[in-house]
Amino acid sequence: MSQAPAPAIGRAWLESRKAVDDGYIWPFPRHQMQARGAIRKRMVEDIQEMVHDGGAEAVVTIADLLNKGWPGETVLAHGVIAFQMFRAENGPTPKPIRLGSRRDSVRHMARDAVALGLFIASTLLIAGVTAGAI
Repeated sequence: MSQAPAPAIGRAWLESRKAVDDGYIWPFPRHQMQARGAIRKRMVEDIQEMVHDGGAEAVVTIADLLNKGWPGETVLAHGVIAFQMFRAENGPTPKPIRLGSRRDSVRHMARDAVALGLFIASTLLIAGVTAGAI
């Protein structure tokens, strides 16, 4: 006896994350999910996890979603939207400071050199006074 497919709204509720004693779980494996909202939320979670695990220079691609167990047709249908949702929730990624930026101008480097010189001179003065040499 075959079971009739669940209506879209009922299926979305069935596929939502469920609270259990030790946190939240997804009740279906990735390859069995059908509700687009639940699929996208779970893909965003997967992207967040991979970015977090990847460190400061993390790069996450559509191929990484396939490696997580998402079927190809699901990734094609929802992957780009999931990445857009991730960016909307997490904002743009900060760009690293490059040599030649305003921070590395001659004036800023000179100011840093003077500050370092004053720090070293005061440290040597304190060390000399403490040792009784001055």
